[in-house]
Amino acid sequence: MFVDCSGFRSILLTKLGAKFVPFKSSLPTNVALTAKVPNNGFIKPYTTARTMDSGWCWVIPHDDIDHIGYVHCADFCDIESAERELRMKFPGIEPETKPVHFRSGRHDRFWQGNVVAIGNAYAFVEPLESTAIHVVIEEANMLVNNFPVTLDQVHIPRKVNERVNKRWDQLRGFLAIHYKFNKKLDTPFWKFAREEIDIADGEQYLEAYREYAPLGGRRHRLWEAPECFDDAGYDTLLMGQDIAATLMKPRCSEEQWRERYDSGERILNTALTHAEALKFLSENPDELRRTVDGQSATGGSFGGVLEPIY
Repeated sequence: MFVDCSGFRSILLTKLGAKFVPFKSSLPTNVALTAKVPNNGFIKPYTTARTMDSGWCWVIPHDDIDHIGYVHCADFCDIESAERELRMKFPGIEPETKPVHFRSGRHDRFWQGNVVAIGNAYAFVEPLESTAIHVVIEEANMLVNNFPVTLDQVHIPRKVNERVNKRWDQLRGFLAIHYKFNKKLDTPFWKFAREEIDIADGEQYLEAYREYAPLGGRRHRLWEAPECFDDAGYDTLLMGQDIAATLMKPRCSEEQWRERYDSGERILNTALTHAEALKFLSENPDELRRTVDGQSATGGSFGGVLEPIY
């Protein structure tokens, strides 16, 4: 049994005849121009996806700098134009920039013969939702939990291929919705996105949302749970893009919702800044481990469950 970890080259899987299925009709971006910009001492507690003329830009905070990357479509923007826009919108970026070329899509098989492809060797989608590490873990788990007793098995590899293919098709649709309904700019790229993007698997979630929203408010699910993004993810995305829908009756009053909101604000006001929290955790590695495990220093859980408002 061989695990193909050869990245975009997909050396072993393609030698056994697996075909690449492009997602370009849904995800047209194919270049990321990366750079670094000083954070001026402010460590942001969040990453940002900023709309650009021909795509979007990630802003990922580090201790000393912000790492940025302009993800765009080469059909609408060359590297020189991308760099000009990047420098205009992010003053002070370091002189060196680096383009990274990629393609979004998957192969028709994750498991072929005595080869299983993990990560980019099997599939890749542009990094709008930072899914790469998640799917590598899920694919590794899929292999471990379905490791063949003999290479004569047929049914298990077939079902594994169906499951993994479905996961990536869901990612395709979820990401495509970001482009299809973005109304922020009227540049050639974004006009193309609104008119031409195929949201593929995302269509079923869009249709159900329009009829009766939010999706996550139903007592019983309409379908099997998505592999990466649940109903609340679709709700957040579609509500944020102001997609018209028939809303179900709220389960709490506006006053009750406001009380919950204010309670959350009071908790947030007691928090350390991101820089203070990072410093504390670096000086207290045991507390870092407890945080990762979801436990406070006193043994209590950090987690909590809130009833849905719909």
